[in-house]
Amino acid sequence: MGVLINTKRIKEPFLKACVALWLGERGGKEIQVSVDGAEPDPDEFRRTLEEAGYTREPRKGSSVDWTGIYRNDQGIEITTISMPGLDIEATFPDGRRFLAEAKGEPTPKGFKAGTDLTALYTCLGQLIFCLQDPLPEERALCLPVTDRIVGYVHRMLENPMVINLGIDFVLVDHEGNIDHKKSNR
Repeated sequence: MGVLINTKRIKEPFLKACVALWLGERGGKEIQVSVDGAEPDPDEFRRTLEEAGYTREPRKGSSVDWTGIYRNDQGIEITTISMPGLDIEATFPDGRRFLAEAKGEPTPKGFKAGTDLTALYTCLGQLIFCLQDPLPEERALCLPVTDRIVGYVHRMLENPMVINLGIDFVLVDHEGNIDHKKSNR
């Protein structure tokens, strides 16, 4: 995809925008992303989608500049809200559903302290806690590409609980490219 070259860390709004664009490329029709003001630079979500050719219709009643409905010239719509819950939802024309929790890359100081791994564990816990019947056909953790995260993802793909839960991993690099690691369910 290569939407934007992000020379700094992969913050959560950029990561979420890249996953939303990827879902649109895969045929997702009802894509909804939650971006809240507690995230670092939440407006990066809007800028990333605009650089990819999307225009924004502001969300009525919202006072923030990134919520609303984003549309491109191919008819793909991405709705952005600012609410608690899972971060990314999509429905496909065949009825399949995709639900995901996302975490961005920590600061260098946070990385040194291991907050990237804490975020990975938190991400997994949030996804498991928020899943309800009927389970979506696709469930994923969306994470930044770093050597340590990629190493842990490979280990998690071998974990029997992760396999039984059918959790995929959607990894986003600095250029917005997606590496979808499917679980062996």
